[in-house]
Amino acid sequence: MSPAGPPEGCKAFPAVALPNTRVLWVLIHLHAIDYPTTTMKTILTSSKSVDQAASDFEDAVSRNGFGILHVYNLKETLEGKGFPQAEEIRVYEICNPGQANRVLGVDLEMNMALPCRVSIYSQDGHTKVGMINPSMMLEMLSDDEQLTPIAEEVESTIIQIMKETI
Repeated sequence: MSPAGPPEGCKAFPAVALPNTRVLWVLIHLHAIDYPTTTMKTILTSSKSVDQAASDFEDAVSRNGFGILHVYNLKETLEGKGFPQAEEIRVYEICNPGQANRVLGVDLEMNMALPCRVSIYSQDGHTKVGMINPSMMLEMLSDDEQLTPIAEEVESTIIQIMKETI
């Protein structure tokens, strides 16, 4: 890919000065075509209530060697700011300290991608559990191939946590 113009099949956008032009074109490329979002995120549907799924998620996180750093109740927060929400939305920040340390040991700049986030939310009467896939996110943010197996391990474990949740 040349910094002189976008790859074939991408729309032309005004030039933006960024240190890593390749990443800029990849992001533009993903926006410019009909990219299958299932590769960027994993979403599972549950028959449980958001409250029950959240409780089961918290147990599964602990069983799988992760910890919960913070929980955002977006519905509550947004409603408190005057923006009513019809659906429940909870976002969990979770982390496996050993895996986070491995990522940072390879590429300290990946601190911006940590911790992992998993959402539990309601949509059209269904409870969903979803995440942006760590392997795809780190691949887009870093050229270091050492991150791939770490991200794949983390992703596999979080998918297991999500399956235990639903």
